[in-house]
Amino acid sequence: MVRIKIPFGGLTANQLRRVAELTEQYATGVGHVTTRQDIQLHFVELQHVPAIMPRGLAEVGLTTREACANTVRNVTACHLAGILSGGSVRRDALCKNRRVHLLRNPLNQSLPRKFKIAFSGCKQDCALTPDP
Repeated sequence: MVRIKIPFGGLTANQLRRVAELTEQYATGVGHVTTRQDIQLHFVELQHVPAIMPRGLAEVGLTTREACANTVRNVTACHLAGILSGGSVRRDALCKNRRVHLLRNPLNQSLPRKFKIAFSGCKQDCALTPDP
């Protein structure tokens, strides 16, 4: 299985097209969207991983880095941020800033357990963040 990190669940058309191509060519033809807004390709043969990871994904700005294991996982956000009345969070900017700061940060490479971050900016808490 290959898990592709999709920052805050946002893909460009070119990135989505590439994921679809890789899924058709090297996996089952069906990508699985995870609860952290990543995409998993199941039943990928080990010999095809180099074609997917460094080449296929990197060419369109995607990575599998830190999508698994004991690291800071994909930063997610309320899908209605900026749309609901009373919401105050600009999810794209917050998630992009967190991603840039956390991805490949040596402090995040061997945490004792996975660490998950989500932003929610409304009373409905669509990102399901726990109360402090």
